[in-house]
Amino acid sequence: MFVFGHLGIGGGLVYLVRREWPLAGVLFGTLLPDLIDKPLYYGLVQTDVLPSYVRLLVPGTRTIGHTLAAALLLLMPTFIRVPSRAIWPAISVGLVTHIFLDIASDVALCWHARVPFTTQGSGAWRAAFFPFFGEFTPATRTPNFLEHAWANFVSHLPSEALGAAILAGLAWHLRARSRPRDAHAIDAEQLSRSGAGN
Repeated sequence: MFVFGHLGIGGGLVYLVRREWPLAGVLFGTLLPDLIDKPLYYGLVQTDVLPSYVRLLVPGTRTIGHTLAAALLLLMPTFIRVPSRAIWPAISVGLVTHIFLDIASDVALCWHARVPFTTQGSGAWRAAFFPFFGEFTPATRTPNFLEHAWANFVSHLPSEALGAAILAGLAWHLRARSRPRDAHAIDAEQLSRSGAGN
């Protein structure tokens, strides 16, 4: 999990292409897979709340929420009469950026370890295209969510920094667009128009 990486990189990519979509929906979608799968695994599976057959279905932290099937399900409300149906494609595409960045992260980890990338070895790839490439990949055993989150944060520090920078730039851009123009800019524009008329 890298929160700022998903928010900034995923949200920024979608904003470049679809500025008319609700940004809050896109940003929510960029985090949705982890908001589904991490609590499911650490909150229910590891605490033995669920029966053993359910634990077999959720062997790790990249399962149900990390599938392209989940992204397609999120598109369903756009085809029926649901209030605020414009937000659903934004959430769905945000979720797809999360999956794409997780796969890119697996590729980068393979490159760094100097091992070839394989679809069978990538937990993100197997989850995205579940069930076509086999079962979900079991999680690396970390005792709790906080240790998992810290280990991922440290290993993804460059993408966290990049995502935070993009998010800050996006916030600055949106704030600048929504701010009324100041009097100096208006005066300068009027002067340039009157000069052009001469």
